[in-house]
Order: sequence, then C-alpha cells, then structure tokens
Amino acid sequence: MNTPSILHRVTQKDLAKALKIAQSTVSMALRDDPSIPAGTREEIRQAAQEMGYRPNPTGTALAHFRASSRNQPVHAALAWLNCWEDPLKLRSYGEFDGYWHGAADAADSFGYRLEEFVVDRRMTLERLGGILRTRHIHGILLPPGPLPAGWERFDWEAFSVVRLSHPARQNDLVACTVAGDQMKNGLLAFDSMRQLGYSRIGYCGLYWQERLFCAGYLWGQHHAEEEAKVPPLLLGNSERDEWWQRFGAWYELHRPDAILTDLPEVPEMLAAMGRKVPADVGLAAMGVLDCGIRAGINQNPREIGRTGVTVLTSLIHERNFGLPPVRRSMLIGGSWVNGPELPNRRIHPDCQT
Repeated sequence: MNTPSILHRVTQKDLAKALKIAQSTVSMALRDDPSIPAGTREEIRQAAQEMGYRPNPTGTALAHFRASSRNQPVHAALAWLNCWEDPLKLRSYGEFDGYWHGAADAADSFGYRLEEFVVDRRMTLERLGGILRTRHIHGILLPPGPLPAGWERFDWEAFSVVRLSHPARQNDLVACTVAGDQMKNGLLAFDSMRQLGYSRIGYCGLYWQERLFCAGYLWGQHHAEEEAKVPPLLLGNSERDEWWQRFGAWYELHRPDAILTDLPEVPEMLAAMGRKVPADVGLAAMGVLDCGIRAGINQNPREIGRTGVTVLTSLIHERNFGLPPVRRSMLIGGSWVNGPELPNRRIHPDCQT
C-alpha cells in the first residue's frame, strides 16, 4: 500500500487509489453503509486509520448544509412511539404536547414528517419493527412515559433512537437523550425567587431519583442563611393518601414564605388549609404549563422537541444506528416567567402578612 506524504492531507481518493477500489465505495464504507460488506468496511476503516485519514470538516459541514437546506417534498417519516396505557393522555400535558409540536416542525424542516405509532396489544413491538423496516423508517423518537414490556428484545440496532426524557431507572434503555436541564432549572427558580424578595423558600415535589429539580433547589439553598433554609418535602406516588397530612405538617412547622413545586395539587392543599396565595405564601412551578401556577419555569418544550429531531436526523445521516454503549445527553435550559402567584416583594412588601 502506498502511503501519501505526511504533508499531504489524505483524502478518500487517496484511500481508493491505495486499495484499488472505487471512491464511492470508500465513501459509503466510512459512513458504515450496510450495502458494503462488513469485511470490506472494516478493511477500509483500518486502511484509513493507518494512512492517517481524517474527514474534511469543511466538506462535512457542506454535506450537512446541503442535506438540511435542500427544498424537497416530505417523503420519509420519523416514528414517535406512544406507549401510554391511555394514548390520548400523553399530549394532554402541555409540556409533552410542546415536545410534539417542536419535533413535528423540525421534522418538516428536514424533509420528514413526524408520525405517531401507538404501542399496545394490537401493535406489539415485534409488529412495529416489521412495519418500520418495511416503510424504511430509520428514526425513533421516544417521548416521556413507560416503555412497553419486552423492550429489551426489540431490534434497536436497525434504528437511530433519541429519548425526550431522563431515564426512569438506572437500568433503563440507554439512548441519546434530549431533555430539560432540571437541576439548572431548579437553581434558576430558587435564585429568581430570592431576587423577588423571598427568603424562606420551600420545595415540595415528587420523591423520584431521576427527577432533578430538587438538586438545583438544594444547591441554591446551600448558600442561604441557616435560618432561611427549609428542608424539602418529597412525596412518593405510593403514598398519595398521606400527601395532604404530610404537606400540612411540613408547612406549619417550617412556615415558608414561598414554595417551589412540580405538583399541581399544592394550590388545592394550601386552599384546604385556609392559606391564600400570594397573601400568605408565594408559589412558583417547575413547569408552568401543567402545574396550574403561572409563575415559575418555562421548560421550553418546543425547543426540546426540535433539538431531539435535530439530533435524530444527524444520527440517521451518519448511519449511527442502535443503542450507544454510553448514555449521551443534551440538556435544554428553561426560562423564568413572572406570575401573579409570586409578586415582587421588593416592590410590594405588604403582599404577605
């Protein structure tokens, strides 16, 4: 094999000449195109490594630009898998509906359409895999929610996969993940509430290892004065019948002047105790779209959906199929939104008595 001079940038043409094969074969092999035999792909990759081949970043950028800017009719689909027991409930949540709209808009801009597939008893994973392969659908988007039974046996290696949520368990499906930056959002919320003049800020949320809002809250509280620190109240899904009693005891013991929460039940629990918002206590939500509280964090769900499809189409173009050996995550930051449940105490110091 003739090795070009080190001063010369090794190109795909050089590889083709050295291996005595067509340049198109080299290009397809380096993109891991399955139409090229596995042995040939490995031989070409090995030669590329030995000869010091590196992709041309300018050429790569141009190829992606052409792929994304080409004005072409929508002819291919991306699969949105709805595995909810009640499929209609998924998009009844404002956050998740935002994921869909952001993803659908991005898919359209890349020349795809987003298509929902409901996985249930009639549409098993085995049947779904066959349909996706028959229709040449290469990309799967997994919105928040449960995974169907037997997901471990699904042929993930045939598809590019992106999740739009943090995994529920450590041994859950490992895929590229695009999700809200819950820890940073919790810190942003705590700091924003402090800037509005609240000092004893409590947190009430779900007791769930993979829900990270409380981590940001605790980091923000770490720098607060000792007398201003309020221990968080974490409530488990399995103990809902105890929520009201535990919340009431926590509130009366610590008397926060504001509460940060991801639970839509908090305003109702305060009302049952005779506490008025914001006269007695201010409220802010970790997600303003679904908590019934207008002050708090907008998690930018459309941007999460849009970015999810951007990552998914990139994986497809690179022929990067299957589940990665290491979890890769992209976190999308939220934005603070002022609302009537949390008036500025520096301007209206008498909003609480």
